Amino acid sequence: MQQSNSYNNNHLSVPLILHIYELKPNVEDPRQLSSTDRALCMVSGFLPSIGMGAYHSSLEVFDLIYTFSNAGVMVSRKGQQEAGVPAGGTYKQNIRLAELRNVTKAQLPQVIQRLSTLFYTPHGSYNYVHRNCNHFTETLATALIIMEQPHQNYKDSARLQTYPKWLNRLANTGAMVGVTGSSSGIAATPSQILNEAKVAAGL
Repeated sequence: MQQSNSYNNNHLSVPLILHIYELKPNVEDPRQLSSTDRALCMVSGFLPSIGMGAYHSSLEVFDLIYTFSNAGVMVSRKGQQEAGVPAGGTYKQNIRLAELRNVTKAQLPQVIQRLSTLFYTPHGSYNYVHRNCNHFTETLATALIIMEQPHQNYKDSARLQTYPKWLNRLANTGAMVGVTGSSSGIAATPSQILNEAKVAAGL
């Protein structure tokens, strides 16, 4: 029996692991910082103390690690150099969000395809306020939990309780005060995590 199909049949649980990176500019001479990097220095140096740092995340499931950037949905194998980590990203921690027993590895490509073609498309849909890597990892994790527990009543206000609220707090606060997250000043369509997760799960 192939390993990729043995998780369910042997009743083994598959961990759903969130990997988190703290974002800090990596330069030797502070005078060479761009205005964007100066802002990031302020964010990374002060705002984490009040729960509003800048972070990148990826989601590990079935020994594959998924994330999202302007290039679209990216995937790496566990043990390899992780794709999509921004320059200056420093590994912070990992959080085990859930254990999967009923979702198979064979179901995963279809979930990723729905997300990458409908909501997280390359070159255009990425927005650091309204649709970033943290929105993606929460949406993907939520979709897999919905598939794991399809008979639950998922209300519109529901969210994955194990996903850290502080991870995307900076973007959420920016959205609340009207930050568009784009150089054009035109706001992107805000991510609707639960609704998009339901679509990704095939509901």
